[in-house]
Amino acid sequence: MSSERDPLIPRTTSPEPLDVKPDTRRVGPMEISRTTRYGILAAIWVGTFLSSLNTTLVATCEALSG
Repeated sequence: MSSERDPLIPRTTSPEPLDVKPDTRRVGPMEISRTTRYGILAAIWVGTFLSSLNTTLVATCEALSG
């Protein structure tokens, strides 16, 4: 009989990927150039603005057409 602590999908052993390097480290925000950081921020801000603009326009157009 199974309990709720038993996994629904049995665990399988899979081989480790060959392309993973054990000495890989993440780059911190201060290790990226200022230009790249500003570009990333600008892209996030533009994406947020376009998303909110899209939401506003779609809601307005649906109210006018319906």
